[in-house]
Amino acid sequence: MAGIVQLEVTDFFRELFDEYGDVAKYPYGPPSHVTRQIIQNPDTPIRNETARLLFYRRKSGVWLLVLGSLLQIGGTWA
Repeated sequence: MAGIVQLEVTDFFRELFDEYGDVAKYPYGPPSHVTRQIIQNPDTPIRNETARLLFYRRKSGVWLLVLGSLLQIGGTWA
């Protein structure tokens, strides 16, 4: 969270959208090398599936919350 807040405070996202959102400069969207960095490299299916499992599935998020809570409770009692 701190990293996202830091990027927002420094206007990183605004500058990124201003640069690649310019329809006159990029009428068909950002260049492919930029798009690949944003949506992940399609040439690495194992890494993409691992990232989807860890970062984009709601079940994984719920289990991470449960695991984090259990670790916090265990750390409090230790």
